[in-house]
Amino acid sequence: MTYDSGESFRCAVEDRLRVQSLQTGVPLVRLRKMVIFDRFLVRLMQDPPDAWVLKGGLALRIQGVPVNDVQFQSKR
Repeated sequence: MTYDSGESFRCAVEDRLRVQSLQTGVPLVRLRKMVIFDRFLVRLMQDPPDAWVLKGGLALRIQGVPVNDVQFQSKR
């Protein structure tokens, strides 16, 4: 499907995600993040796939799994 503008495409995506959120109970914010992450990965895969490494923490965080950041603290 072709849209007249970027704004009309964004509205269509938002509407579809809102419906999916209501039907599945998955928070709308999480669905938005999943779409953004998916599009990001598609762009990365346009380069040679061996040129990129996706770290597990990022993948888990995008999927909503709680991930604690590693913090380095001084022993003083």
